[in-house]
Amino acid sequence: MKSFFRIFSLILLQALVLQLVSCKHGNPSPEETSGAEDPVEVVVAVEDFKLAGNNSSFSDYVGKGRFTLVYFWASWSKPSVRQLSRFEDFRQQCLDAGAELDFLSIAVGDSAGIAVPLALEKAPDITALSCSSTLPVELYSLQSLPQVVLFGPDGTLLKRDAGWRALYKAILQSCGSQE
Repeated sequence: MKSFFRIFSLILLQALVLQLVSCKHGNPSPEETSGAEDPVEVVVAVEDFKLAGNNSSFSDYVGKGRFTLVYFWASWSKPSVRQLSRFEDFRQQCLDAGAELDFLSIAVGDSAGIAVPLALEKAPDITALSCSSTLPVELYSLQSLPQVVLFGPDGTLLKRDAGWRALYKAILQSCGSQE
């Protein structure tokens, strides 16, 4: 019974956070939601937040002279957990094509003790981090989890809300690799 209330509370928390983000940033336009092949292009400098478990910040990993692909997820979200393996496969696909970039998975609203081991089990070659707050949802206007975001070498947000195919194409173009 305790686990039911914990799961219910987490779902309710996510719904409230997403509602707050939607109210604060407005609803997405039809162009933003028209499909996975129509990525939203945004130019935003890296916004910092603290990471759980290792006394580091987001800016310690992003904006350090390399492209970075960040997978924002939550351990209580079954789609997020399932997509971790897909993110690992996607990483290998990009590297095989010659793309040079870093890959991070960041669990949002999770403790490092739960999320990081789970991420390492599903995607062992990707740096696994956790943020105990939901601040990344607000800072990067994440409409849902999981969500993959591409950051430029200077920390500029380049792509989000893109399907895997569109994201792959953007990575190859951005990182100078041609397929």
